[in-house]
Amino acid sequence: MTRQQIPTGLYAIGWLFALHGLANIFVGVFRVVDLHRPATDVLAAAFPRAQVCLLVIWLMLGKERLSWRVCGLIAGCSYIFMLYSRFLFPGEYGVGHGTAWMGEEWTFYFRLSGPGDWLVRLPILVGGIAVPLAVRKVWRASWEMRKAGFSWGKLANWFRFQFRFQDVAIWTLTTCLALAALYQTAPYSGWLQEVTRRCHEIHQSDVVDDNLTGYAIESAVMQAFVGLVSLWAIYSKTWWWFRLPVTVALVVGPAYAFERLLKRILADPEWSSGQWAVLGQASAETWTTTLMAATMIVSILLFRLYETLSRTGGYAPESGSLT
Repeated sequence: MTRQQIPTGLYAIGWLFALHGLANIFVGVFRVVDLHRPATDVLAAAFPRAQVCLLVIWLMLGKERLSWRVCGLIAGCSYIFMLYSRFLFPGEYGVGHGTAWMGEEWTFYFRLSGPGDWLVRLPILVGGIAVPLAVRKVWRASWEMRKAGFSWGKLANWFRFQFRFQDVAIWTLTTCLALAALYQTAPYSGWLQEVTRRCHEIHQSDVVDDNLTGYAIESAVMQAFVGLVSLWAIYSKTWWWFRLPVTVALVVGPAYAFERLLKRILADPEWSSGQWAVLGQASAETWTTTLMAATMIVSILLFRLYETLSRTGGYAPESGSLT
């Protein structure tokens, strides 16, 4: 595949993958050395959530091959899970056969900026971004088909997989990252099963209004909404002076309300003492959500800027636009 045959957007997406990957390593190293924990926890909470939303947006709206977009989502989630889990307790790996985490360590893993909390939010973020975009895409496609006439061929293009040498390389890398996440992340035998069991318990919680489990789930719904607002902020055709204050209000307002709710929850003696107190770490929901939205907006802006400059440069006949 020559330079002229590669969609312009893929170069921007490749650079974004590299930048986000380096940012995750940067945060992970800071977490290992325990450097300024409040700021590091905010970064560790905001970056993975923003990255999942960006990957789902690319999956649903990208013009590149579907197999590449599916690989991007799988590989990206595997990388995030592996990196943040291994950098959480670096001294726990290889400490001896038969060791297991204590309850305090599991509480630390599932705190609001931990990788366990990200696992709880993952299906909600994916569904909260994918479902509205899928509905929009189906509605637009049906409207265009009504104008141009229904075509099964056009519908089949949505799900067409093409396999060439590049696809083999991408799928191989994705498989390696997925296998590494499954078999190289666990510090001891049975750890992944314990993660799965605890995530299942959190999602099956009967009380969703007055505990931290319900808060994490409701907060994930809010942040999926923030992801859609970030996409709207870039691609809406309304005036920027209208989009800017609306975007700030829709991002900061709900986040601030959730932060006040979290403080009321943590004021309960049940959550403010003992091993449960660690669950409330990185409770700066406003900063976390604002940074998440800023990360998404800057990433989409860089993608769009690169695409626009490449198109006006006259050397990219094919576009990788998200719309």
